[in-house]
Parts: sequence; structure tokens; C-alpha cells
Amino acid sequence: MTGRSISGVQVLGAPHELDAIISEFAIHGVVTDRVVIAGEADFLSPAVLQEIRRVCKKRQVDLSLLARMIGVTERKLTNVVAISQPVRPSFALPSFFRLKRWIDVVGSLILVVLLFPILMIAGVLVLLEIGRPILFWQERLGWKGRSFLIYKFRTLRAPFDSAGNPTLEGRGPLAIGRFLRATRIDELPQLLNVLLGDMSLIGPRPLLPADQPSNTSIRLSVRPGISGWAQVNGAKLVTKEEKEKLDEWYVRNASLWADLQIIMMTLKVILKGRVSSEEILADTEQVRSWNVDLGKPTITPPSRLAAEGRRSAGN
Repeated sequence: MTGRSISGVQVLGAPHELDAIISEFAIHGVVTDRVVIAGEADFLSPAVLQEIRRVCKKRQVDLSLLARMIGVTERKLTNVVAISQPVRPSFALPSFFRLKRWIDVVGSLILVVLLFPILMIAGVLVLLEIGRPILFWQERLGWKGRSFLIYKFRTLRAPFDSAGNPTLEGRGPLAIGRFLRATRIDELPQLLNVLLGDMSLIGPRPLLPADQPSNTSIRLSVRPGISGWAQVNGAKLVTKEEKEKLDEWYVRNASLWADLQIIMMTLKVILKGRVSSEEILADTEQVRSWNVDLGKPTITPPSRLAAEGRRSAGN
């Protein structure tokens, strides 16, 4: 619904884009006085609500709940039985996972020190070309089904122009954004997620809640990773089902040797500084699907993208 209107009220973005939206308005002289949640606080996940409260506190913006403002208490449903899927797989996890957390902490600390100059340069480039804020965050599901906020460097412009109108062009990655995506530098802020215990250096890539496979017990039984077996074996070019099988293979066969192999394959992609033409096609189409569209949206299914990419590669 981004870019459209509901009862005459324009939709500017999702809850996780609140900080960016307030920043863009401030740049153009529009001051935000209050953020109103049209419902009770429990309508939002704890991670999103916490981030909204943090943004409002930082910017000294009032946060209000519409139901409380007009003196209405939301009606609670009774006799509702919640059915949750267990996050424990039917098999025993490899013993390597007992040591993995220590490896992640030590490894991420070393990487933060070694890559600090790159992190600083990337942040400055994003600030100069795209603007503030330099980080993008999004809610994902992680270990034991817990939601957390994943961080990346921003690679896209804001979805609206200086007049506050949705933009139909220029939403794709800019030159710096394309470079950060191709070299995977945009993923480096996730080292913070590793230190916080939300992620691992290597593991199944965290997915949006809506993109979770039918059986989540396997991938949610371990911490998600910055890179993983599915990422180095096709990434955006594999279907949802293929990615699920690749992630299951890793969870069943995780070991120090498997992690080292994935790290070496990831470094190979980073050092090349580019990705395959098929993956660029998939990434571009994915970005287009995020663009603001005032007309009827057209989104190409990932499976079709993968098939088209493979055919072009064969030709």
C-alpha cells in the first residue's frame, strides 16, 4: 500500500521506516509533532513497538494510541486457541552448535576491528549519496522464533520526493548502493546483531515473517547467519523450496569445516566485487517490487526470476 491512500490519508511506508520518514520530512522543513498508533500497542510486535518508542524518544515526538485518545478500549477476543509450531527439529542438532556462539563472539569482534575503516567509509558514502539515516532496519524471525531487528546500510532513496509525493523513478539502488550490494558490504552492520546474540556469522539467512517456509522448526532452531549455505549456492536465484532444503542441510551437517567452507565461498564473492548477471537480474527485480507504484503493482515471482536467469545463462 506504500504510495497509495486509505480514506484520503497517504501511506508513506511501513512502521520500520518511521525514522527515515521523519528524517526526510525534517530535511524539507516539515516538523513531526506526534506519532499516533491506530490501535492498541499489542497490535505491533515487541521489536517494532520498541523501535517506534526509541525513535519518538530520540526525536522528542509524542507517541499516542488512538484507542486511548478517544476513550475506546479495544475488544479482546475470547476463547481463542493459539496454535504455534514448535521450533525444535525432529533430530538432534550437531554438537558444533555448543561452541558456535563463542566462535561468533570472538570472530565478530575481530571482524569489527579489522573492518572498522571499511564500515566508516561505507557509512560516509551512504550519508553523502543517500542521506540520513545511514542504516536500514527490518524485523525478522530468528532463533526460537524470536523477532529481532536486522541492520544494513541503506542502498535506496526515500520513497517520496521533496514535496512529500511518492516517487515513481529513482527508487533503485544508486551507484554506491549497487557497489555495497555487490560486495555485500551493506550486510556488515549485522556484526552488531551477532554481538547482541540475534545472529550468527554462518547460518540460515533470516527471513521476513511472511516469507517463512511451511516448516519453520528446522531453521528457527539455530541462530540465523550473515551468510549461509543457501546464500553461497544461489541466494536470490533459488526458489523458496530449494532454499529450505539447503538450510536444512546446513542445520543437519553444521561443523567447523562447513562454516570455513561457507566463509571461503563468501570471501570469493566479496573479493570479486561483483555478482552473477542472473543474481543482478533477481536483485533488480526485487528492488522494483519495492518501488512505489500508484497503479496496479506488478511483481515477478522469485521462481520465475530464477528460471529466466538460468535460461539467459544457458544462452
